[in-house]
Amino acid sequence: MAMKIVCDFETHNHDGADKTGVWAVCICDLNNIDNIMVGDSIDDFFDFCKEANCDIECYYHNLKFDGEFIIYHLLNNDYEYSNAKKLKEKEFKTFIDSNGVFYSITFKLEGHTIKIYDSLKKIPLSVDSIANSYLKGIELNKGIIDYTKDRTHDYKLEEHEDEIEYIKSDCQIVALALKQHFDKGMNKMTLSGDAFKNYVDLSFKGNMQHFRRRFPCLDSYKLNTTIQLLHNDEEVEMTYDDYIRKAYVGGWTYVNTHHKKYDKVKRELSIYSDGCVLDVNSEHPYSMHSTQGDYYDVNGPHLMPMFTPLFFKGKAEDNIEEFQKSYCRVTPIYIQHLKIDFELKERGIPCIKNKHASLWIGEDDWLETSNHELYELWVTNVDLDLIFENYNINDIEYIDCMLFVGAEGLFDIYIDHWINEKVNATKAKDAGRRQIAKLLLNGLGGKFGQRTKSSMKVPKLVNNQVKYEKVELEDRESYYTAVSVFMCAYSRRTIIKAAMSVYDHFCYADTDSLHLDCPYSEIKSDKIRVDSAKLGYFDLESEFVKARFIKSKCYIECTKNGELDGIHDEIMMNIKVAGLLRSYMKRWDDREQGKITREDRKQLFKDLNIDFEDFHRGLIIKDGSNKAKRIKGGVILKRGDFEIK
Repeated sequence: MAMKIVCDFETHNHDGADKTGVWAVCICDLNNIDNIMVGDSIDDFFDFCKEANCDIECYYHNLKFDGEFIIYHLLNNDYEYSNAKKLKEKEFKTFIDSNGVFYSITFKLEGHTIKIYDSLKKIPLSVDSIANSYLKGIELNKGIIDYTKDRTHDYKLEEHEDEIEYIKSDCQIVALALKQHFDKGMNKMTLSGDAFKNYVDLSFKGNMQHFRRRFPCLDSYKLNTTIQLLHNDEEVEMTYDDYIRKAYVGGWTYVNTHHKKYDKVKRELSIYSDGCVLDVNSEHPYSMHSTQGDYYDVNGPHLMPMFTPLFFKGKAEDNIEEFQKSYCRVTPIYIQHLKIDFELKERGIPCIKNKHASLWIGEDDWLETSNHELYELWVTNVDLDLIFENYNINDIEYIDCMLFVGAEGLFDIYIDHWINEKVNATKAKDAGRRQIAKLLLNGLGGKFGQRTKSSMKVPKLVNNQVKYEKVELEDRESYYTAVSVFMCAYSRRTIIKAAMSVYDHFCYADTDSLHLDCPYSEIKSDKIRVDSAKLGYFDLESEFVKARFIKSKCYIECTKNGELDGIHDEIMMNIKVAGLLRSYMKRWDDREQGKITREDRKQLFKDLNIDFEDFHRGLIIKDGSNKAKRIKGGVILKRGDFEIK
C-alpha cells in the first residue's frame, strides 16, 4: 500500500526575480500529522521520496502552481516524458488538460512509483476555508506570510519559526480534511469521481452494467441524418451525445437592465435602500430530486431522462405518439432543435443564451432580441416553456428533436442519503462530516456531463523554461450528458421563475441567488419559499442597505452586520468581481508585528480599500490581479492592477 502524504512548497516570488525555486518544503504524513518534515529546497522532497523506499501518493493543494516546479526539476534531471501505462526508471507522465488544469504527475524513482495529485480537485476550498469547514474546535489556523519578500540572500529557514509553522499548518489542515474523505472510502482523483462512484454504489450496488441499462453510453449512436447548422450553413454528422451537448447551458447570472433605477449610460444598477439576498438550498440536488411530499416544486415536476432516446424530424410535440409506440405509458421530455425570431416581452426576463457571449466579461449572456433574424437553438422542453413565457415569438421553425423517457426519483436514494448525513452531522456537531456531505450532494450532477473529446498538454523544456504542447487523446466514454442538461434546466427554471414572481424588486441573479431591492418582509410571492434547511427552498443569506450591480459576477453590497436599537452598528462591504484577487490588498508594513490571527486574515481578505461610491466601470484596483509567468526554475506570480471594464 502506498504511503499517503500532503506536501507544500514556498517559492521565490520577489520583485525583479529572473529565476525562481523552492525555499521551503513541507511533507506531512496524512495518517499522522505529527509526523512532519520541513526542508529548504525541492531536493529535500525528492530525497524523501527516495528514502521512503515505497510507493507514494502525494497531494498538493493547487498542483497547477507547485507542479510547475516538480516538472521543471524532472526535466532538468534527465527524466523523459512517457505516456506508457507502466513507467520505467527516470520516466514521468502528466495529466494536464487542454485548459492547463493539473490533475496528476507520476514518476518512477528507484523502483517505486510516486503519484502526485491535486487535493483542490477533491476539496474545492481554500486552505483557510478548509480549516473553518472541517476543523472547528481544532487549534489549527491558516497563517500569513509575505510571499514577495526576497529570501535569496543569506536566508536560513531554520531561523524563521513563524514561517516554518505557517507551512506546517497548511499541510496539517489539508491532511486532516483529506483523511476524513479517505476514511469514507472516497479514493477517486476528483470530488465528482467520488460522487459518481458513491451514486453507483448506493443505487446499483456498485454494478456498472445495471447503471448502463438505465443510462446507456450514447457515443456510438449516430443520427440517421446530417444536421445543417444555421450560422455557417454547414452540414455535420453527430452522435446522440453531440446533439444533446448542444442544449447544455450553465447557470443563469443576470443584472436586470430593465429595473427602473438601471443607469443605461453608466451601465449599472444602484440601489440606495434596504434589500436582501436569497439563496436556493442545494439547487442542483433539488433539481435532480423527485418533487414528492416535502420536495414539491411550485413550478412542476423534475422529470429526468433515462434509456436510449429517439430522434425525430420536426416538432417534438408532434412526435410524442410515435415515441410512445416504443416507450408506452411514459411521459416524454425532449430537446428541441429550432430556429426562432424573438423579442423580449415588456415584463419578460431574458433566458435565451447568447452562444457568442464571453465567459469572463459577462456581458450580453442572455439575449433580448434576435434582431428580426432566425436564431438557432437547442433547448429542453423546460427552457422552451420559459422562452414562450418571456418572449414574443415573431417566427419559429422546428427542425428536429430528441425525445427521452422522463422519470422522477432516479437520484433520490443518493440525495436522501447525503441529506440525512448532513443533518446527522449537524446534530453531532461534526464539521468535517457535514462538509463532506455538502460536497457530495453538489458533486454528482456535473459528472454526467463530462466531456468525451479531450486533449492534454505535454511538458517539455525550451530555453530552460517549461513549455507545453497540445496532444489529442482518444475520446472518453460519456456517462449520460442529458442528466446534466436537464439538471441545469430545472435549476434555471427555479431561479428565473422566482425572479419573474418579484419582477418589480428583482435586481440581480447569480446562478442560485436572487438580489432584491426590498426587505424580505415585503416579499409577496408563492414562488419563493424560505426555509434555512429544506432542499430547494430559499434561505435569507444577507440584507444590505445599498448595493451596485455592474455585470455578471461583478457587484458590491453594503451588508448589515448587526443592529442595536434599530441602528446599524457596523456595515460591511461584500464585493464580488470575477478575476479580482481577493487577498493581501493591504500593505504588509501597515501591519503591527506579531502573530496574525484568523480574524486578522479575514479582515485582509475583505479589506480592498474601496469606497462604495468608487465602484464603477473603469475603477482600477491596485495590485488586484496575479498573473503566472514561467521563468527559469518554475513559475512566479506577478502582481498587477485590476480594472473593472
